[in-house]
Amino acid sequence: MTALTTAHHMVKGSMRRRVPALALMLLSTIGLIVSACGGSTGGASSTPTATPKPSVVQVYFARHPETENNPAAVFPVTRSTTEVSTQARVTDALQEMLKGPSQSERSNGYYSPFDGQLGLQSVCSGEFHDFDLTLDHKGATPEQGTATLKFCRRVDIPGDMAGFVMSHMIANTLKQFPGIQKVVILNYMGACFNDMQGANACLSFAPSGYTARAPYAESLA
Repeated sequence: MTALTTAHHMVKGSMRRRVPALALMLLSTIGLIVSACGGSTGGASSTPTATPKPSVVQVYFARHPETENNPAAVFPVTRSTTEVSTQARVTDALQEMLKGPSQSERSNGYYSPFDGQLGLQSVCSGEFHDFDLTLDHKGATPEQGTATLKFCRRVDIPGDMAGFVMSHMIANTLKQFPGIQKVVILNYMGACFNDMQGANACLSFAPSGYTARAPYAESLA
């Protein structure tokens, strides 16, 4: 092989080695330019999601001594929620109601007959929860403007008038929300809550809502 031929092969081999290196450098340069310009290869946007602002809901409790004289006399306190949909806001308000008054509220006479009265087991499907809430339904029947709360846990009623107080706490907490005019409350077995006659009148075709048959009776409809 002549010296000229040997030199030719050396140059050719050197070029072959340089081409991949040059291509790699070019790709790296393009990547840096794209990154600097905020480019994307199809990934999700990094724009931060706005956090909903807290809003106020009302929660109703009994209060000494007014409620002892009238079981329909329940009184609002405020709680905050970041939920947006009506279903979620109503659920938040009911959960806060079941938690009971704060210590400062208790010192001002507020109390809840629900305290210590919920059973340990939940019979509803899915994750453990206290109740199922269905808007625009009377039980399983569609009815515009009626909200049905069905407890998932057994609720004991501590006294003759406590059931009426509990019902009014729930009804007033629910009816603050636009679109809810009537309230149906069911126990964990699906029967009308605090229905001492066992007639399930709250699910009949009569006007919706439980009517307390007692002194100071007041319809929840």
